[in-house]
Amino acid sequence: MPTAKYDRMDAKFVPKGETPSEGPSKHRLKKKFGSDARQVVDLENGRLTYHILKDFNDAQKTKDKLWRVLEKMKVFEHWEVHQIMVKEKEGKCEYLFGDPYPEQQE
Repeated sequence: MPTAKYDRMDAKFVPKGETPSEGPSKHRLKKKFGSDARQVVDLENGRLTYHILKDFNDAQKTKDKLWRVLEKMKVFEHWEVHQIMVKEKEGKCEYLFGDPYPEQQE
C-alpha cells in the first residue's frame, strides 16, 4: 500500500470587510473530519485558520472536501481565503494559494 504524500493542510482566511463578531460554528467541521481538523479563530487580529491533520495524497481533493464543509458552515459569507498550504511528510511545504512570503516582495 502506497504511503500518503501529505500530512497537513492549513487554510487561512481574512475578513471580507469588517471582522465578524464571532467565528463560525465548527460542528460540521468536526462531523466531517473528526479530530483530524481544528478551527482557530483570532477575531482580534482578523484571522480564521483551518488545520487538517491527516494523511492524504491529493491536495486538491482534500481542499475541495474542506471547501464543501466551509460552504455549509457559511464561512465564505464573511471570510475570504488568504493562503492555503499543504505539508509533505518529508517536511516540504507547497502553497496552493497565496504568497508564502509577502513581506519579501520588492
